[in-house]
Amino acid sequence: MKVEPSVAGVADEPRAVLLIYTGGTIGMARSPRGYAPVPGLLAELLRARPDFQDRDRPPGVTPPTRHGRRIRYDILEYAPLVDSSNMGMGDWAQIARDIGRRYDAYDAFVVLHGTDTMAYTASALSFMLANLGKSVIVTGSMIPLTEVRSDGADNLLSALILAGHYELPEVGLYFHRQLLRGNRTRKVDAAGLGAFASANFPPLATVGVDIEVAWERVRAASGE
Repeated sequence: MKVEPSVAGVADEPRAVLLIYTGGTIGMARSPRGYAPVPGLLAELLRARPDFQDRDRPPGVTPPTRHGRRIRYDILEYAPLVDSSNMGMGDWAQIARDIGRRYDAYDAFVVLHGTDTMAYTASALSFMLANLGKSVIVTGSMIPLTEVRSDGADNLLSALILAGHYELPEVGLYFHRQLLRGNRTRKVDAAGLGAFASANFPPLATVGVDIEVAWERVRAASGE
């Protein structure tokens, strides 16, 4: 596993990641009509989890990872939360604008999104956000964080760690232990946890016991 030089020697300096919560299953809760979005619930859930919130730190700071680094994250929650089946060009442009306006304030960006059109959004953002020098990772889940068994915690925490530890200056889609290039990804399974695949381009990173980044596949930062 290759650890970027930016990780070494700065274990107590959290990198700042903006978590843009557009909507999606990950932040839903049960209702009489099935799962439904609940404004403000995502932040509440993350603050209550010891893997997302260090009790000795201000809100939005993770415990140290195995690399010895914390991640500081802020949540930008859309109002209203968007059903991803209704996502279109206007929504993609809004996400791109939100990243652009805050580009200098954060080290990386994670976009939480529903799975129906996640691949389309990742692809659109890859063309809208030209000349990236920072990571933009789109992720979500098949099962809400409110359920006892959920893929949401692993997907979100892994996306935060990838964004907070590594220089991956492009738009990626993270799901079920794989970081895929955003514009090479499609949804292949509506019922399984491995819902996304990239048939014509191998993963940029694979998350298991270790995080393996295929640096030869990662785009160079703008200006390099």
